[in-house]
Amino acid sequence: MGGGLDTSALPGVAAGFAARVGTELSGLGLGLGFLYLPSRRATVDGRDAGGTFSLLAGSGSVCANLSRFLAPCAGFELGRLRAGGFGVRTAKSDSVLWSAALLGGAATLPGRTIGARFEAWIVIPTGRPDFLLEGVGVVHTPRVGVRATLSLEVTIR
Repeated sequence: MGGGLDTSALPGVAAGFAARVGTELSGLGLGLGFLYLPSRRATVDGRDAGGTFSLLAGSGSVCANLSRFLAPCAGFELGRLRAGGFGVRTAKSDSVLWSAALLGGAATLPGRTIGARFEAWIVIPTGRPDFLLEGVGVVHTPRVGVRATLSLEVTIR
């Protein structure tokens, strides 16, 4: 379990929680991940109207373990991006499918039983929905961005 920062899915820089389980097979690291980015607010320029956004997603990744410490990685993420409006007469909430390709790398500081794992990703959304308020304009559009996570890694022997 650990935490991370993301600049892709939500407005601005979003802090969140991350977890990962993995195994190694023939020099490849295979992982399943979980990410939760809690609600962040964004407003339309010069207005008191805007939206709140959150993300809940799962991912799969493959890393080529070039050494005990460094590995280039690729993955894919699926989840739910939720948005709710505020500051307008009829505020609505909705959610859309979130999907993104992940390209990056991992650095591991192994310990006898507990170590640390740092991951850095380029996050490439496969869809870029505009979240807008009727009569106000676009509040947020997901974009290509970066994500970094730091977590504890438990080694089971």
